[in-house]
Amino acid sequence: ELDSWGELVVIGGTDRYELKAFSRNGALALIVRLDLVRRAPTTAHIGAYLDQQVSTMASDFQREARELFESVPVAEHLPAFSSIMSDALNHLWVEEYEPPGEERPGVLWTVFDPEGWVLGFVETPEELEIYEIGGDYILGRVVSEDLGVESVQVWPLVRSGAGRPSSD
Repeated sequence: ELDSWGELVVIGGTDRYELKAFSRNGALALIVRLDLVRRAPTTAHIGAYLDQQVSTMASDFQREARELFESVPVAEHLPAFSSIMSDALNHLWVEEYEPPGEERPGVLWTVFDPEGWVLGFVETPEELEIYEIGGDYILGRVVSEDLGVESVQVWPLVRSGAGRPSSD
């Protein structure tokens, strides 16, 4: 994953929960890590993933597609996270990975302050494709499942006053 974070550029592979932030001159400015127990994909995860992929295809191709997917090697571990983005207040948002077959009602984000401390968690609607996170709103696109109609929506974002732990 690659994104900007204020004046920094953030890079991180999903093989572990570690994001490196670099300054404009290429110097490493910050590393954000979370201790995460890596999970191996189960047969249920693989089956749910295959079902998701094949269900979007025309029925004529589903059997062949399933056979093709089943021939591909499976990763040793599930991804540590799905995506990253930053907001208008220079917070880093990390989309937590949702294993196939373990779907949540929404998308869970871990939010980090500009120094890399976890501020908390935000859950956004599953169907919301986020374009921008402002100081008090989330702007995104939603496609209705019934009609396939796209709409741009603005959702309120209420931030708590919580900050990083004190050093007392």
